[in-house]
Amino acid sequence: MVNWLFNWFTYQAVVKTATFITNQMPSEKTTSEKTTSEKTPPPIESTKVERQNLKGTNLANQNLSGADLSGENLSGANLKNANLKNANLKNANLTNANLTLAKLSGANLSAANLKNANLTNANLEEADLTGAIMPDGTIHD
Repeated sequence: MVNWLFNWFTYQAVVKTATFITNQMPSEKTTSEKTTSEKTPPPIESTKVERQNLKGTNLANQNLSGADLSGENLSGANLKNANLKNANLKNANLTNANLTLAKLSGANLSAANLKNANLTNANLEEADLTGAIMPDGTIHD
């Protein structure tokens, strides 16, 4: 009986101590418990975006408003009904591209190659076509 009573008191002491320690834990979150918004983001090493060959890519109905596509190879690309408002397409290769119903208002198409491109019902209002090769092969003044 003495052993049982001793064990019971020892158990109570351990439990109470454990409870006491648990209640005394600091309320601060540890580093691993911090939310994502509290973590420091990794440093950005480069903002350079690698260029892609978009030749023949289907970009129909896409919102590319304000996109920098200067110098891109978009030959044969499907840009039907794409929003390219204020996009930079300077020196872009748009040969044989489908630009039917494309919204190109305010776009920079200077020196772009539009040879054999389909511009049916495209909106070219205020677009810069200086030096662009037009669908019929002529160079725009």
